[in-house]
Amino acid sequence: MVQPIKQLLDERSISILQYATIFICFLMNILDGMDVLVISYCAPAIAKSWRVSPEVLGAVFSAGLAGMAIGALMLAPYDDSIGRKKMIVLSAFLMGISMFLTGYTESVLQLIVLCFISGLGIGSMLASTAALTAEYTPNGSKDFWVSLVIGGYPVGAVMAGYVAAYVIPTYGWQLMFKLAGLASLVTLPLIYFFLSESIEFYFKKQPKGALKKVNQILKNATAAISCITTKIS
Repeated sequence: MVQPIKQLLDERSISILQYATIFICFLMNILDGMDVLVISYCAPAIAKSWRVSPEVLGAVFSAGLAGMAIGALMLAPYDDSIGRKKMIVLSAFLMGISMFLTGYTESVLQLIVLCFISGLGIGSMLASTAALTAEYTPNGSKDFWVSLVIGGYPVGAVMAGYVAAYVIPTYGWQLMFKLAGLASLVTLPLIYFFLSESIEFYFKKQPKGALKKVNQILKNATAAISCITTKIS
């Protein structure tokens, strides 16, 4: 049943719902890129403020990278069980809350723990947004849209640099982390209300009300498609 639906989506122009999915995934990858580079931009100020050596800050960077690897390899695959939308919500929450709390850290150990947690969210976010974009875009242009969404990552990194150049010298490195955390947290309502769940997930896991939700997605995505009337089995 999933393949015929994919064919129907392929045969029609990209809908507003599909563009919304692409936009939200692109936005989340922008935040991904911002969160990854924030620690790099703040590192000189942290080293000066806490009087710590580059070796100590190296442990902080390693914790973030380790979190990203584990998030992508071990956390992201669970989106097949709980749904890609829920995983993106979870990833945004992990990124947001850990980055925001980093602005209140008072020790290197706290910084390492929070960087690891934010890394989990960053790694799982990148994998989940790419997968969801691939499901909602036509086969003919899927590579372009997935590449565009992933391209949000370096865009976010560059944007974070411009913001950091102004915020850190004027207001301190703590505010930079708080702003990065708030940026992720404020997207939670956007994801919850406007991002569509994976159709493939509904067919495979068949949660309660799956048929109704699939029909609603198809109604929004393809005005000319008749609703599915057969039961998911």
